[in-house]
Amino acid sequence: MSDGAGKVVVGISSSLSGPEALRFAIAEARRRQVPLEAVRPWSYNGSVRTPPLRKWERVLANRTRRAIIGTFDEAVGEMPRDLEVLARAAQGVPALTLKDSVESPRDLLVIGTGRRWPAGGVVRGSHGAACPVVVVPRPELARAAGGRMAARQMLREAAEILENSRGFTR
Repeated sequence: MSDGAGKVVVGISSSLSGPEALRFAIAEARRRQVPLEAVRPWSYNGSVRTPPLRKWERVLANRTRRAIIGTFDEAVGEMPRDLEVLARAAQGVPALTLKDSVESPRDLLVIGTGRRWPAGGVVRGSHGAACPVVVVPRPELARAAGGRMAARQMLREAAEILENSRGFTR
């Protein structure tokens, strides 16, 4: 599938933009006809290398792999069968792990914005990547909400509309 044409690397996250970034990366890998590498970084800040700690690291890595599959299910229903997909749970700091996944200037790094746009840690950390970087924003509804206070206001307004449609008054 890939004859030296690079690959698309996508950071898998649980943020609101995570599934959006994955959908974009899948579409771009199909368009370019290159493999897709889905990377979900994880970290454990243990300093002593004891057998129980190694076991805990394995547990975290397995949970991370399941999170990758869950994000594919949420974003597109399943792992794409028409693409070469490498799903990788990688230990390390997210920004550095994603940058280290890039192997060529022909690659493309796709990341979501997270909660703090434009200054999110992964977005900032992607500066200096050896390939183009695409930053996918949160879904429009999440951007429109503008945060918790706006979301609460939207819920209050929706409850009021529902009450009014049932003939109730406040």
